[in-house]
Amino acid sequence: MIKLIWNCYRTIVLSLPLTEALAKIRTSGPIDDEADYQIPV
Repeated sequence: MIKLIWNCYRTIVLSLPLTEALAKIRTSGPIDDEADYQIPV
C-alpha cells in the first residue's frame, strides 16, 4: 500500500513497504590517500 501525506509546506512524503533491502557494511576504516587527510573539511 502506498501512502501520500501532504503537509502545509506542500512537501510529499512517500511511504513504501520494503520487500527487499541491501546494505553495504564496512569491516575496516576507509582507505584514503595520505594527501586526502590534508584537505580541510
